[in-house]
Amino acid sequence: MNKNLRGQTFYMTDRAKDPESELETPKDEEFQDQSLNDSEMNRGLIRLIQDAEESCKSRSTVLQPSAKRFQEVLKNMAQALVGFSLSELALPYLEMIQRKYREDFHIDCYRDFLRIQSEYVNSLKNFKSLFLSKYAENEIEVVYKRVCRRIAVIFLKYFAVNWLFQSNLKNKQYYLKLRFKLLKLIQRVE
Repeated sequence: MNKNLRGQTFYMTDRAKDPESELETPKDEEFQDQSLNDSEMNRGLIRLIQDAEESCKSRSTVLQPSAKRFQEVLKNMAQALVGFSLSELALPYLEMIQRKYREDFHIDCYRDFLRIQSEYVNSLKNFKSLFLSKYAENEIEVVYKRVCRRIAVIFLKYFAVNWLFQSNLKNKQYYLKLRFKLLKLIQRVE
């Protein structure tokens, strides 16, 4: 009986298969060798899982804040904030703040104030003094600090992520977490 299936010819017979043509069954020794290989493979998988867990633990400790790392991150964020405030990119925002909030200040004087403050912003206390008006000596500084708070909110909301991912900084997740904390703190100062 012939059947054509896509151009191939198959012969169907009613004869029983030849015992020699059947596949040989593996011997007991081969089963033991294979079981040893399986146990070695399991040990390798267990080692791989343990290594992955250890790397996750070490990665999570990298993200844990330490005093030195926090100071470094805060200093970098403060420098970026001051750099943004001094750039031409912040000029339209400064003009908008002048009009919208009716703040009476000169942009050039504000930039001079920031240049002076940028030299001292290297600790948390000095960073806070950049925004808190209780550290201000006169009315003009109070206005500058209000403007600085508003520019900081604009920077942290819209420009900090671009600054972060364009930089060569490590632990970008830590910077992002600090960004949200700083944003909340600065908004609460109002």
